[in-house]
Amino acid sequence: MSDLQNAYYQAQLNELQRQKRSRRWRRLMWVTVLVLGAAALFGLLQPASLSPSSSAKAIPVVRIGGEIGPKTSLHALTLSLEKAFTMPAPAVILSVDSPGGDPTMAQRIKARLKFLRAQHPEKKVIAVCERLCASAAYMIAIQADEILAGPYSLVGSIGAIITYTNFADLMQRIGIKHTAYASGPYKAMLSPFMPASEYDERKARDIVTKMGNIFTEEVKQRRSATRDKNIDTGEIWTAQQAMELGLIDRIGVIEDVAFGDFNGSIPVVIEVRESAWNSIVGSAAQIFVDTLTKDSLEVR
Repeated sequence: MSDLQNAYYQAQLNELQRQKRSRRWRRLMWVTVLVLGAAALFGLLQPASLSPSSSAKAIPVVRIGGEIGPKTSLHALTLSLEKAFTMPAPAVILSVDSPGGDPTMAQRIKARLKFLRAQHPEKKVIAVCERLCASAAYMIAIQADEILAGPYSLVGSIGAIITYTNFADLMQRIGIKHTAYASGPYKAMLSPFMPASEYDERKARDIVTKMGNIFTEEVKQRRSATRDKNIDTGEIWTAQQAMELGLIDRIGVIEDVAFGDFNGSIPVVIEVRESAWNSIVGSAAQIFVDTLTKDSLEVR
């Protein structure tokens, strides 16, 4: 075999080896990407510099955000709260950023907070109102020992509301008639397909008034500074106005609490996530249920 042939075959061998190394590196790169993606998806990556084991003391922060209702994962929130309360920290911060929603869900969150506080009486609970802390969200915030709001935050909307949409006039114009046979005078109350009667409106106002009174009384029991204030107007107030009304204790953000109140501690968000599969199945099921049970009547 000539030197030229040897050089040719050697060049081919070198090329095959180069391609093999290239394929190996590509596989390694894809495996790395998949592992990092899976770790991020399942919440396995934690910021090491902010972990409770770091030299700086950590103050756990639990987020309560978005509309409070069926889409709120009570299980995930409970796991996050439990982890926060068991951390070696003197306080737990609730980061509340929500327009409100379902008062029953807010009461369930309140009950779980009450249970954890009974187990850890040494822990101080501080609620920090972020952009918006209104209605059912404020109902949760008042369970804390202290409430703060940022200088640009909005707080309030204490009260109750019933909303519904009525299509009776439209149906009449296009020749559609709707009939309901109800066992009682209020069984079909506020049906979107029939004009609201005087009795319907009177009953709805009575419900709203009573529910609003319950909310107002709960606020005044938890926040003694509000007892001589007119807080049941349903208004949203600035942080300064909310402090004057006694709805919050002071103006500040999470960093003011962690760095100022607890000697330069680091606020660490505690978020225990459900498995991706459970989340996907739960979301699909919730969409299906929402589609079946969607109603034009909303109480919050």
